Amino acid sequence: MITSVPQTHAPYRGAKRWRDWCWEPPYFSHTLVEAWRPEWRDAEVIDIRTMHPLMNVAGLYWCPLSAPVLEPEAQR
Repeated sequence: MITSVPQTHAPYRGAKRWRDWCWEPPYFSHTLVEAWRPEWRDAEVIDIRTMHPLMNVAGLYWCPLSAPVLEPEAQR
């Protein structure tokens, strides 16, 4: 259902913990992250290497991308 009311909490991603970009930036630990703002309907994947240097990160939350689920024979 589409509403004009923004979400007040980040999308559920299992046991992931959403982090505030201003307080825990991902610059040294990740290159691809899921990012979310309260006015967005869902999270977006962001490559932090291609972000504009002046992008406003206030109110931006992030979490690491999920690792792909591999078949047991591919995990070797």
